[in-house]
Amino acid sequence: MKLIGFVCALALAGAVGGCGDDENGTGGSGATGGSGATGGAGATGGATGGTGGVGTTDQCIGAADTAVYDSATYVDTEGETLTGDDAVGQIAADCVFGTAPNLTSEGCGAETTTALGDPTPANIQALADCVVQCTVDQPIGLSAGCLTCYGASVSCGATFCAAECGPGAGGPDAPGCIDCRCGNNDAMRDCFGDFDTCSGLVRDPDECAN
Repeated sequence: MKLIGFVCALALAGAVGGCGDDENGTGGSGATGGSGATGGAGATGGATGGTGGVGTTDQCIGAADTAVYDSATYVDTEGETLTGDDAVGQIAADCVFGTAPNLTSEGCGAETTTALGDPTPANIQALADCVVQCTVDQPIGLSAGCLTCYGASVSCGATFCAAECGPGAGGPDAPGCIDCRCGNNDAMRDCFGDFDTCSGLVRDPDECAN
């Protein structure tokens, strides 16, 4: 699985990683909510609980989510057709800035701008929730628990790597952003590793190798 953009997260977060989604002090609170989100009924509720990205595991490897990944396709901004978890990860990444022409939703550009400019827990959570809803609107069909990981990955990046991943620094694909999200930040928080744990998906470890 390729590293997902400034998301999941938001990572499977363990796009994300997930996911894991992901705040320092706030992250702990998110994890507490995560337990409830795992059994939650709504995608938004899943994202809220997944903010912490700790204690939630293997959310994206159930039979239903596996079937979604097996059939997922998405055309990126360069016209390349992506499949599987790469497709889902790119959708989540495109949702962050909301500029991709193939998104069904308008994306989360406003929430991203707010979170990067004022990275309070509330603004970061609003961004994570928006990315989850944008992914749902595509639609993709992943479970609420799995989407939690993507939302958490976005939250992690916004919390620890806003300066390195913002448009002024080159965006989510910039080497500095990837390095930061791989754990080279003040909190030593590995957003991609969190996503791996949350999602249960397997990522190429070389993508975070120095």
